[in-house]
Amino acid sequence: MRVLFATDGSESSNAALAMLEVVADREAIDLTVLSVSPFKAQGAGQPLVPPQMLSDVRDRHYTVANEATRRLEDAKFQVTARVDEGNTKKRIVEIAESDDFDLVLVGAGEHSWFDKLLLGSTSRYVLHRTSASVLVVHELRRRAEPVRVLVASDGSPAAEAAAERLRQFADPSQCVVTVLSVAQTAAEVLPPISRPEGDLEGASQVQNYLAEEALRSEEAARSVAQAEAARFRAEGFRVEEELAVGGPTSRVILDEAHREGYDLVVVGSSGLNPVEEAVLGSTGDAVARNTRAALVGRPAPSQVEDGSGASEL
Repeated sequence: MRVLFATDGSESSNAALAMLEVVADREAIDLTVLSVSPFKAQGAGQPLVPPQMLSDVRDRHYTVANEATRRLEDAKFQVTARVDEGNTKKRIVEIAESDDFDLVLVGAGEHSWFDKLLLGSTSRYVLHRTSASVLVVHELRRRAEPVRVLVASDGSPAAEAAAERLRQFADPSQCVVTVLSVAQTAAEVLPPISRPEGDLEGASQVQNYLAEEALRSEEAARSVAQAEAARFRAEGFRVEEELAVGGPTSRVILDEAHREGYDLVVVGSSGLNPVEEAVLGSTGDAVARNTRAALVGRPAPSQVEDGSGASEL
C-alpha cells in the first residue's frame, strides 16, 4: 500500500505523524514524506521573492521532511523523503494522482470556529480533489491502550473500500474496532402522508408499514455490521462491538464517536462531487471536520463511473 504523508511541521502534522507511528503496519506500507515549499524558483510570471527568503523557506521544508523521515526510520518504517515547490494543496493532489498513492495522510490544523467550518484549506482541498483515500488528523490521544476505531458501513462499495483501506494500513495489534451500520428509523422510511380526518384504519396501516420497514432496515444494518466485523476478525483485528443504530447517518456516527471517545472514524465517500464540494454537506465532510481523526475511503474509479459507488457513509 502506497501512503503519501504531507507535512509542514505543524502541530496537526505532528499528530498525523504520531498516528503513523501508533497505527500503521510497518511491513504493509510504502511511505513517502512530502513537504511543499510555496515558492517556486524565480521565472517569468512568478512573483518576486527575496533570494534569502526563498532559500530560508526551502531550507525549512527540507528540514521538516528530513526530520519526519528520520523519526519514521527510527520507528522501523521504509520511507522516502521528498520536497516539492508550488501551491501546497495543488501539489499534494497532483503528486497523489500522478504517483498513484492509495492513501494521503494530512493534518488539519484549524483552530477557530470559522476554520473548523471550512476544514482548513489544504485538508479540505485534498479531501475533495484526490481519488485516493484520505486520512485527516486533528489530534491523537497518547495513551498505552490500543487506538479505538469506529468503522461506519452501509455495505456500499465506498464503505467497503474505506474499511479495506484501514485493514491494509493498520497494524491489527494496535487497534480495537467497533463496526457501526446506520438503519432507517420509521420516520425516515416514508415521508408524512396526509389522510382524511378520522381515517383510523388507514393511519393504522401506515404506522404498521413504517414499523415493519424500520425493522427490516435495522435487520439489514445488523447484517452489514456483522459481515464487516467478520472481515476485520479474519485479518486479526479485535472487534469490540457491532452496532445497528437508527437515525440520520452523520448525526448517528458523530454522536457515537463523541460519546465513546473514538480516536479514529472510518467512512466511505463516492467523492469528487462538485455539489458536495461546494456545500460541505456530506457525511465524509462532517466526520472529517468533527472527529479526532477520520479515514475517508474511496471506491475504485470504475465503481464511481458506473454508479455502483454512489452511496456514501
